Amino acid sequence: YDDQIIVLRKILKVDDTNDVAQSELAVAFENSGKNPLEVYEKRYMDNLDNISYGLDYSERLMNSDRLEESKSVLRNIILKNPNSKLAYRKLAEACLLVDDLENAAKAYESLFKIDPRDGKISILISDVYIDNQDFGKALRWADKAISLVKNDGSGYGQKGKVYYKAWDNFRQN
Repeated sequence: YDDQIIVLRKILKVDDTNDVAQSELAVAFENSGKNPLEVYEKRYMDNLDNISYGLDYSERLMNSDRLEESKSVLRNIILKNPNSKLAYRKLAEACLLVDDLENAAKAYESLFKIDPRDGKISILISDVYIDNQDFGKALRWADKAISLVKNDGSGYGQKGKVYYKAWDNFRQN
């Protein structure tokens, strides 16, 4: 793979916007055991309007425990495409990983505004509010899940979880 990496780098010196060569370079890096993060970064920075490249780069940053940088990339993606469900979902996940519960809830709520019929998102929002010990908001989102998810009982399960966690928190304090 080292020879392939050398050849692809030479191609990119001549044509640094060659998407195929950049993608192949990333694959060659991965197959050789090297970290392809710099390749993903360059690919994204060369084409900031390409949402897919930004999502790939943010995912790689998350995998490298560079969560704040990942959050920044995802926020830039959302500025360019405010209807990107995947960007909001990944932003919420990154926020959860750094225990930024307030921004995780905001990201999920923005995702819910894009797709207000998805009861699973309301359950995720309720979970974030449970973790943040905001049981009133958690209960409201659980009630919203009940109204949206009528066939499997997960909304009722979430409401029970809110009551259980609130009671448990009350007993411990």
